Amino acid sequence: MDFNAEKEPSWFPEAKVYHNGSHFIAIPHTKVRRKKRGKLKEEIFVVSEGDPVDKKASILPKLEEIDSDLDEELECPFQDEIEAYYEQVKQVKMDVNADMVPAKEEKPPKTTLKRVTRASEFKRLDEESKDMKVKAKKQYILRNIKRLFKNDKAAEYYVDMKLYNKWRAKHERRKRFMRKAFLNHFNYFATFTYDDAKHTEESFRKKLMVYLRRLCTRHNWRYMGVWERGGETDRLHFHALVLVPEGKMCGTLEKKTDFNFKTKRLRRTTQHSYFNEKFGRTDFEPIVENIMAYYSAIEYILKYVEKSGEKIVYSRKLPMYLISDISAEDVLCRVGVEGKKLVLWDKFGCWDEGEYLGAMSEDTKKRMRSATS
Repeated sequence: MDFNAEKEPSWFPEAKVYHNGSHFIAIPHTKVRRKKRGKLKEEIFVVSEGDPVDKKASILPKLEEIDSDLDEELECPFQDEIEAYYEQVKQVKMDVNADMVPAKEEKPPKTTLKRVTRASEFKRLDEESKDMKVKAKKQYILRNIKRLFKNDKAAEYYVDMKLYNKWRAKHERRKRFMRKAFLNHFNYFATFTYDDAKHTEESFRKKLMVYLRRLCTRHNWRYMGVWERGGETDRLHFHALVLVPEGKMCGTLEKKTDFNFKTKRLRRTTQHSYFNEKFGRTDFEPIVENIMAYYSAIEYILKYVEKSGEKIVYSRKLPMYLISDISAEDVLCRVGVEGKKLVLWDKFGCWDEGEYLGAMSEDTKKRMRSATS
């Protein structure tokens, strides 16, 4: 969308600026206030695990009327005494005449009741159908959850809304990750693994986060990554983009040659002495000088996140936006829905409450205010 400087405001104060991989984009500040929506109160239903999926569930009128342990509440409080009495009568009859004792009728199996909400049932069904294709997944969830609704249309609307919200959340996670990655210029792609002689899986997960947080606090490191399990060995490791300030390495990088069991070839790797000593093995691949390696590292982490649904781990105060006043002279054009975003020149001027901080650069970034979301 074209940008006409004569018809536009001369300044856009307090704009949020991020990098999309090729250009700086500014989001002008708006004073529109939106009320925070309250959390929807879920209805509680009582269902039986043995009921067919087309049987309507009964709604629970009052939560206070039923104890938290529903199964014990439905049992007779004198069940033990009754069973002991019948056992005694049976023994007496067997002593008088064993041949005349009638066979005891088997009791029907107990019906297991449970309390559920629509959200909890959707979450369970979504997990069960995670390997299905989109259409089959929707039909499976709809077929098993419609008994919690008055009619099929209401059930279909609910499932469509929940599936859209799930897709939207995944899209927002991807957007947040990419904006943080392109704005902060990480210089290493690291893979952390552990040695069985030094750690268990639980201690490795806990201790690694402790050491990374200490490096962030004491030496201004920054990182963001995801936990992953190996395809063949199912071994836990951690992939991360790491930003190490100049002179803050806290260890040495060593070139080593080892055998790659996946490719069946020797490979040259860069390993970190500090993390190797503490955990087992760490690969530190420099990526800041190779833009294609940088994109590949970002896509690798995002691909795994979208496939497995793992959460991304961020270091504290990792900025996603820079706050700056934007002059109309530094705007190239408008983009986005209804042209609400501004594409900026690479060396646009950065201002903070009337003070000129300089043209956009790594040094100028350090002087600017930032926002994490």
